[in-house]
Amino acid sequence: MAKKKVSRFVAVLVALVMALSIVALPVMAIPVTGADGLYITKHLRMPYGTRTPASTFTFNVTQVDLNGTAVATTTPGLTLPGPYTINFTAGQAATVTVPPAPTGNVHVVGTAALNLNVANFPHAGIFGFEIREQANTNPALDADPLIYLNYSQAVYRMEVHINYSASDVRQIGFVTFHRLTNDDGTAEPTPQKVDARDGGLLFTNRYVMTYDPGTDPQANAALWVGKTVCTNGNRTTPHNFTINFTLPNLLPGTHAAAVGPFQARIYEGATPVGAQFTIPVSGTTNFALAHGQRLYIAGVPIGTTFNLTEAGNTLYNQAATVVQGGGTPTAGHAIIGPTSTGSPLDNANDLTVSNGLVSNATNRTNSVSVTNTFNFSPPMGVLLNNLPFIGLVLLSVVALAGVAALKIRKSKNEAY
Repeated sequence: MAKKKVSRFVAVLVALVMALSIVALPVMAIPVTGADGLYITKHLRMPYGTRTPASTFTFNVTQVDLNGTAVATTTPGLTLPGPYTINFTAGQAATVTVPPAPTGNVHVVGTAALNLNVANFPHAGIFGFEIREQANTNPALDADPLIYLNYSQAVYRMEVHINYSASDVRQIGFVTFHRLTNDDGTAEPTPQKVDARDGGLLFTNRYVMTYDPGTDPQANAALWVGKTVCTNGNRTTPHNFTINFTLPNLLPGTHAAAVGPFQARIYEGATPVGAQFTIPVSGTTNFALAHGQRLYIAGVPIGTTFNLTEAGNTLYNQAATVVQGGGTPTAGHAIIGPTSTGSPLDNANDLTVSNGLVSNATNRTNSVSVTNTFNFSPPMGVLLNNLPFIGLVLLSVVALAGVAALKIRKSKNEAY
């Protein structure tokens, strides 16, 4: 008898647990909030070396019917989700890199949780929405002619399904998302289903900046190239250089065409050397620098790469120190050719700094300091420049030897 009571109790307990499970399972799946991973994702794409600007991006939600047509009047009792905002702080670190460096780009990433709430929906049914990014939410950046900042034209359809649980509680059953239009405004051939829990609700922007070139390349330089010749070298004869530039690939054609030419001028200290001139965006420019001179170049967009070459000279070892965006100086940047430790008679090759980067990661200081070390050793190890001094030393030795010989002869004569 006792065994039957225990069996009945167990059976009732199991049935109760199963009943609770049936009711509880859908209820546990009801809340669909940011904590569950539904979020808008923003990628701000920038060239390598770009400092993130303080910026704000806003996303608006409008109601549409099940055919995707905007409704004339929002459903009574419905509270529209959003608007949503994503902010970036000045200098915020990028978390995504697109190689290769430095010609690729970096992304700073932000998110905004959707936080859908069943209380904002008046009844059961399917509610359709479209999510878009609002344009021109950064007035200072948008109005600056030297800044390129675009806004995503992507459009996403969101459908929220409201139903009732087994216990007759109104709930958010599930939510679906489809991309209708991509970032450049091109319509998808068919709506593309995306996962808003995995960054699929994505809006991507591009940002490229240029410092104001002004009227004085030295005061407004984005890049300078300097020349130093060691003390025993020829400091009066200029040395020949070439330079060419490649604009950031994030600039669209129409904006890239409006860039340049770059303003340039050579200075020795604060004194201009020659007239100001321009450097074309494409092609190679020749220039020459003597000891103590610098070429200042203004109007170069951040993220632009350059190749700089100094013509080889058999009398000099060549070396370069590169600073990018105010960072730590590096002894060369992908330097090809001789260095300060090279063979003194084997420096006919050019010195090349390839894929140098115009950056503002820390500040706007970008420079290449080229140093030539005179290291010519003729046969027998005698420097022609030292021959007069060697002659004087030999003459002194001969004179001393003569005086000594005379003293020895005199001493001998006195002995007799």
